[in-house]
This record gives sequence, structure tokens and C-alpha cells, in this order.
Amino acid sequence: MRAILLAILGYVFLAVAAGSGGIWPTPGGQPNVCMPLVVFLGLLAPPAWALPAAFLLGLGQDAISIGPLGVYAFAYGITAWVLVRFQLAVDGKHPLAQAFGAGFGQFVLLMVAAIQSYLVVSLSLRSSPALELPPDFGGAALGGMYTMLLTPLALFLISPLQKLLDFDPSARRGRTPRSGGGRSVGRDSTTWAGGNR
Repeated sequence: MRAILLAILGYVFLAVAAGSGGIWPTPGGQPNVCMPLVVFLGLLAPPAWALPAAFLLGLGQDAISIGPLGVYAFAYGITAWVLVRFQLAVDGKHPLAQAFGAGFGQFVLLMVAAIQSYLVVSLSLRSSPALELPPDFGGAALGGMYTMLLTPLALFLISPLQKLLDFDPSARRGRTPRSGGGRSVGRDSTTWAGGNR
């Protein structure tokens, strides 16, 4: 059931991304419509689901974009991998965590695109040119800002699906602090419920 719902959700985000190519009334850059779903997966989904789903979403976006295959897939996979590592530290439902996750994802996407461009130029010229940012860096940065603003709104709209998908990191990690006996963590003798997982 979870796989079917994730496939439908990914398809909807890819359809919106493909259909909204030039209609954004934003000056300078366009938001990345699929990044909110990557942030949703990275901050709230179990790691066994988040990483493959983000990678497949990236492959889908590579297929509908005009760029080389693998840039979005690699960037979305890295973004989900890093955000999964932060599930214990941040509240994935908080809008600031979501916005910063989207900003990080846009930064990773920009760096992967710059490295890919560098590798293509260096292999075609058989020399090592300087690593440069894409020519439309300002538009990409502005699009990243728009994505950061769009992400909390998009995740608010799909938040009812979180319970249906059974994405609750706090239930998985048993993260209720208690004081007193048991194992001591650090100097303040705070023990996390659920033992040493």
C-alpha cells in the first residue's frame, strides 16, 4: 500500500513539474516542484523507503527535463540521505526544518550540476578547465529561494498522507527523554527511552 501511494504521489509531483514549466510568475528563477517531496521523504520517511523513492523521483525528473540523465537522481539521493541522518535531531514537521532542507537540496542540485558540467567539458576538451558555476547562477539561486518558500506550503498540503503512509519518525526512534536511573548519556545522566538502538 505504501509503495502504491508513494508512486502516485511521485507521479503527481512529476506531472505538476512537467505541466508548470513556464507558467510560474516568478522573476529570475523557477521553483523546483519535486524538492518538497524529497524533503518530505528525507525528514519523515523510514530510510529504507526514503532513499530509493527519492532516487526514483530524481530519475523521473531527469526523464522529463532536458538535462543529462542522473543529475536529479544523484542530487535527490544525496539530499534524502543527508536529511534522513537529521531525523533524530530535527522535527520534520516544522516549517523551518522543511525550508532549510529544501535549501540544502537546491544547493546539492546546483553543485551536482556544476560538477557534471565540469566533467563534460574536461572530458570533451581533454584538459582541466576551472570549475565554474552555471551561467545562470542568479536565477538558480532565486529559484532555490522560491523552492524554500514553496516547500512548507506543499508539505502542509500533503501532511494528511503522512498518517496514511505511516511516516512517523518519533514513533520509530522512541524519543521520549527521561531522567534518573538506567544508562547515562553524557554528564547530565539523561537516558533516552527505548534503550540503546
